[in-house]
Amino acid sequence: MAIKKFYSSSSETETIPNTSVSSENISAESPNDEFSNVNYGNDFSSDKFNEFSYSKKSHFSLFARNHFDKIFYGEEVGPERFDIKKYQNLLIFSFIQQNLPEGSRILEIGSSDDYVLNHFRYRYECWRVEDLSVLAEKDVTDNTGRKGFLLTENDKIQKELPPGYFDFIFSASGFEYFPEDRSKFRKILDNINMILKSGGYSLHCVPGAVYGIHFIYHKILNYFYNNSAPLYYNVEQLNRLPNLKKILEDTDLHYKYEEYKRSEENAMETYQNLVSFNILWKKNINELQDRTTTKPDQYFEKQQIYVFHHLMKCGGTSVKEILQDWFNTEYDYIEASENLNTFLKYKLNTGSMNADNCIVGHFQFEGIHLNQRYPEVFDNPDKYRIFTFVRDPLQFRASLYYYTRKNEIIKDYNLSQIIMNTPNLISRVFPCVLDKYFFIGIVEKMQESFNKLADNIHKRRLKLPYANISEKDDQLSKLSPEFIAEFKKKNYLDYMIYDYCLEKFNKQ
Repeated sequence: MAIKKFYSSSSETETIPNTSVSSENISAESPNDEFSNVNYGNDFSSDKFNEFSYSKKSHFSLFARNHFDKIFYGEEVGPERFDIKKYQNLLIFSFIQQNLPEGSRILEIGSSDDYVLNHFRYRYECWRVEDLSVLAEKDVTDNTGRKGFLLTENDKIQKELPPGYFDFIFSASGFEYFPEDRSKFRKILDNINMILKSGGYSLHCVPGAVYGIHFIYHKILNYFYNNSAPLYYNVEQLNRLPNLKKILEDTDLHYKYEEYKRSEENAMETYQNLVSFNILWKKNINELQDRTTTKPDQYFEKQQIYVFHHLMKCGGTSVKEILQDWFNTEYDYIEASENLNTFLKYKLNTGSMNADNCIVGHFQFEGIHLNQRYPEVFDNPDKYRIFTFVRDPLQFRASLYYYTRKNEIIKDYNLSQIIMNTPNLISRVFPCVLDKYFFIGIVEKMQESFNKLADNIHKRRLKLPYANISEKDDQLSKLSPEFIAEFKKKNYLDYMIYDYCLEKFNKQ
C-alpha cells in the first residue's frame, strides 16, 4: 500500500482502520464541550512560525493557553513529560487548528502513531503515504504503468491524484529511517510541491540529537531548508533555522533524553538529548503559466547573481550566517558521507536564479572546483559576481590543524609536524583566476573586509558573529623564525596568492 486515503470528511459509511491509539485520549469529532466557547488566538499562525523553528519549553505554555493540550491529549502537558514525537504531534495539531478550515485535504508522510489523523478524521479529508520510496520515484501524478498506486481504506485503486490536490502536507519524524540520498530528496521535494495546492502549507518536524557541541540529524532537514523555495517552485519559506550554536546556547531549548536513530545505515543506539527542528513553507497562489516565452533571468538582466566561494577555515561560517540576512542563500556543499558521483549529477539551476540569490559552497575538490561545477559564473561576469575571503597561509594551516584536532581527525601530531605536510594547500583548493573575483576579503581584516563588501553590493553593514572557532594552545607562538621562514619558502605559491589578494584589497 503506497498512498492511502486514511479518512474522509465526505463519506458517512467509511470504515475506520484499526489503530493502537486509545479512543479515550482522542477527540475525533470536535473539541471538548468545555472548550467550545474558547476564543482561540493566533499563536501558531503561519506568519509567526519563525518562533517554532526548533522545540522550546515556552511552546508548552502556548499549548496550554489555547487548551490545545487538553483538546488533543485530554490532559495538561509540560516539557518535562512529553517526548519529542508527542511534541511534534501537538505542534502540528495546533498549526492545523489555527490555519486550516474544515474540509481541507491533509497528507501525512511516513508511518505514524495516528494521533493527528485520528483527531481530524471526521472534519478533514486525511491521507497518508507510508512507503516513502513512492515519493522518491517518478511524478506521483503520473500513474502510467502503476497498479495499486493510490488506494482507499477499502483497497480500491484511486485512478489519479491531480496536481495541487492537498491543502496541507506534513511529517512528524517521518523520514527518520529513509536513506540519506540527495537524488531521492530532490524527487521527494518535487513531488511534495507538485501535489501541494496553491496557498497550501508543508510542515516537517525532523528530530535531532544533541551530541556534545553538535547536533546529529537526518540530512533531509538541510536539504529541505536549503532547497524548498527556489524560484521555479514558487514557494515561500516561512521560517529560518538559527545558527546551531545559538540553539545549543538557548536556555529555552526543549529536549528529551531518549533513543535516536537517524537512519538504518547511520543508527545511533545510545540515548541522546532529542530536539525537534521544524520547517514550514507555503506554495504561492499567483503562479506563472505552465508555458511562457519569458525566461526568469530576463527580469534581472542588469542585476548580478552572487556566488560565495567559501574557502575552508577562512571565516566562511561567520559570513554564511550574515548572508542569510542579505540573500536567499542556495547551499551546495557535499556531505562527508555523500557519494561524489551522486553529488556531481545534481547541482543548482543557475538559470532559475535572480539577484536575490547567493550560491554558497566550498568547491574544494577536483571535479567540483567552482570553475568546473559552475563554469558559467566565470564566463559571464555581467551576470555573476563571485567573492571570497583568504587568510595568511600560516594562520590558515594552523586553524585547519586545530579544527581537525578538535574533531579528533588527528590526535598524536603537533602543529609543526602537520603544517609542513601538503605545501601550497590554498592553491590546491583555490585553483581559479583571481581577477575573476569581484571581491576578495582578508580574514586578518575580517570586519573591515565585510564592511567593504556590504558597501560594494549596497547592503546594510552588519557585525560579524564569531562561529566555528577551535580552541588553541600556544604552539603557534612558539614556532621559531627559522621554522616560519622555511614554511614560507615551501608555501611560496600560497603566499603569492595571499599577497596579491592583500594588494587588491588595499586598493579598494
